[in-house]
Amino acid sequence: MDTADSPQSSNHTFGDAGSSWRMAKLKRVKETAAEEGVPEEVIGEERFGSIEKYKEALAEKKELDRRMSRKSDRRSDKRDDRDSRRDDRRRDDHKRKDRDERDRRDDRDKRHKESRHHDDKHRRDREDRDDRDKRRNTGSSSSRDGDSPYESTHRDRDEKPRSKSGRLSEFSSAASSPFQRPMDEQERQAKELARRAKEKEREKEQEKRYTPIPSPFATHVSSPAHSQTPEPTITPAQLNKVKAKAIRAKMMGLPDADALEKEYEDAQKTIAEAVSRPPPEPQRVVVVQTMGRPSSGSASPVYGLRPGPGNSKQHGKPKKEATHDEQGNRVAYQGEEGDLDLQEMLRREKMGLGEDMDQELARRITRDTVFKDDNDYMDDNADKIARTVKKTDEQLKNAAIFDHRKTQTALDNCAMCFKDEGRVQPQMAVVSMGNRVYLGLPLYKEFLPGHCLIVPAQHVTSTLELDDDAWDEIRNFMKCLIQMNAAQDKAMIFTETVINLKWQKHTVIECIPIPWEAGRAAPGYFKEAILSADEEWSQHKKLIETDAKLASNGGFRRRLTPKMPFFHVWLGSPDKGYGHVIEDADQFSDYFAKEVLASICEMDSTQWQRRNGKRIPASENPRRVKDFQKSWKPWDWTQSLEEAEAGNSGGK
Repeated sequence: MDTADSPQSSNHTFGDAGSSWRMAKLKRVKETAAEEGVPEEVIGEERFGSIEKYKEALAEKKELDRRMSRKSDRRSDKRDDRDSRRDDRRRDDHKRKDRDERDRRDDRDKRHKESRHHDDKHRRDREDRDDRDKRRNTGSSSSRDGDSPYESTHRDRDEKPRSKSGRLSEFSSAASSPFQRPMDEQERQAKELARRAKEKEREKEQEKRYTPIPSPFATHVSSPAHSQTPEPTITPAQLNKVKAKAIRAKMMGLPDADALEKEYEDAQKTIAEAVSRPPPEPQRVVVVQTMGRPSSGSASPVYGLRPGPGNSKQHGKPKKEATHDEQGNRVAYQGEEGDLDLQEMLRREKMGLGEDMDQELARRITRDTVFKDDNDYMDDNADKIARTVKKTDEQLKNAAIFDHRKTQTALDNCAMCFKDEGRVQPQMAVVSMGNRVYLGLPLYKEFLPGHCLIVPAQHVTSTLELDDDAWDEIRNFMKCLIQMNAAQDKAMIFTETVINLKWQKHTVIECIPIPWEAGRAAPGYFKEAILSADEEWSQHKKLIETDAKLASNGGFRRRLTPKMPFFHVWLGSPDKGYGHVIEDADQFSDYFAKEVLASICEMDSTQWQRRNGKRIPASENPRRVKDFQKSWKPWDWTQSLEEAEAGNSGGK
């Protein structure tokens, strides 16, 4: 019987969600035993709780190794078959190429023979024709001198049976015959004029074909006196606050929802009228391009492209300019920064239009195969590392278009964003709405009862990109959920997983309640799992403690950066947890946190994995929200916002 299918005494199967965690623990048991010189059974009994569980882990490792060996054998057989088929295809290709080359050679020889035969025949016909012309001239002169009519007639009869090819050759060579009508002066002048006209037309076509095309991306700057748009009577921040109040009132069924919606529409009309008001004089069109850092859900900054002379494509190797004088002092810069003056650099930095310095430095270091992380190397190779490749306007335009399309696709397909300026709610069930963050329910089957999500209203790839106001709302939701579940004898685990920033996926914080006893063991489980995650050798510290109470730590927002993928878990408090920098997205599972929690709660993987379930229909969202609010309503901190807004509207 296969051990993978047999039931285990510890209520788990070989290769389930907790298998990787058990194998990591078994590996550390062997390492500890080797370091301390203690038998593995003693360490295994201590770590696993009993010698039976330790032996089960050994049996599971043996079974997994057997499966891996069987998979590798199958892969080897498939690889051999693939190599054999590839060799057969190569041999067939060589045979086919040889056959085609032989056929081409035979055709070439055949055409050469036919051409030579045709030339020989043409030469013989020309010689025969010349001989006949000579005889005709001689005969006519002799006839005039006294030949008899019989001889003349006999000679003419002998000359009549000419071959068809001879007649054709005669007509075809008539143009080259020396006995042609001489060309008069008018015909010669007409042909010369026609030839000159054709040459002029050809020169015009050449000029049209190679004339540089003016760049359509030159920025036209209009006069500052006429380029200013009248300021609207309400700011965008005030408009956003009015819209947030209207959405929250509509969701909660407050009586002033219609009034707030009307106030928002009036404010929007006011801004539209101010923007659409015609200027005193017509403005010139300014062509701009999206540039700057890759967007994380919001549009990138825009500015005009540099005016170009046309087709700026250069042929050959670019000329290398000197950057230092004889004394070693810098006199010029290479690349794009050499064309920028100080004001342009300052403008780009102020508006956030410059490149991301961290990503640019990392990109240049990866191109340097002999890079060394020390000050001497950085000083000696500063120019090499800082050298950039100058991009053309066409490349900048294509990059901006691609970034805009990618961002727009991510926003259109996002199930957690408000669409159509807040008129269309997210596809997920919304429980409570703050000003910048809301509490929702999962789109798929809950991991455990009470599973919910803290979602930023803005489309961001990580919560590290949010401002202090949004983070305060996240902490308020965390504190209220901790108090609500503590009253039910449960512990709260909060996790955020950002695997790949290029996906531009809307980030969420998953809030999962687990039994209180399991919550006490959670820190040890997560610490062990994070230390075993990713590769054995990594550039970053595997386990990053984010305790905000420690002076040397600074908490989650100071210890991690939004420019790198990461995983973070909060263990029962918004100020304490563990972080991990994800270096290889392929090696890190999107279900990492749930795998660890499944091991703690001894759950089967088929009970919670999303791939084994379908998305919950939107028709069930009202019922789910109502069931969740039975426990959540006494702890809902957003009610104070609603009461304050209701008081303000009543005072008006």
